[in-house]
Amino acid sequence: MVSYEILDKELQALHQIFVYTKDRENYQVRDDWRVPKPDPETGLVHDDCDGFALYLWDRLRTVHGIKSRLIICEVISSRTGKYIGHAVIHCEGYLLDNISEDIFSKSERPSWKWHSISDYNITPGGWRDLTWDNKPIQQPND
Repeated sequence: MVSYEILDKELQALHQIFVYTKDRENYQVRDDWRVPKPDPETGLVHDDCDGFALYLWDRLRTVHGIKSRLIICEVISSRTGKYIGHAVIHCEGYLLDNISEDIFSKSERPSWKWHSISDYNITPGGWRDLTWDNKPIQQPND
């Protein structure tokens, strides 16, 4: 069983050093899926939601030996009111992301559309669907 305290500590620590930056500005590409590294001068991590999730996934795995996965979903943009793509970390029913400083569960985000979940290694062939016509076909359980 994963420690809620460790997840919360790592989430809070990352929120302190994370600066949302679009991949186009950071890497000159539309979308980039590398684990970001902190800036050597400032210690800040510049990336987008998937960079936040990948950084947290890597830290949980390498520092604490905690297995987690990424979930791709859609959230309603506070700026446009339209659905936009988003990535979150899933760990034993807990969800963590760059939008919320609190750990949450799927049931706390009823308007979100859940699409796919990775395996623990985030391998290209290791993703599975979570929705069919925007209706959940299975919960993101470990």
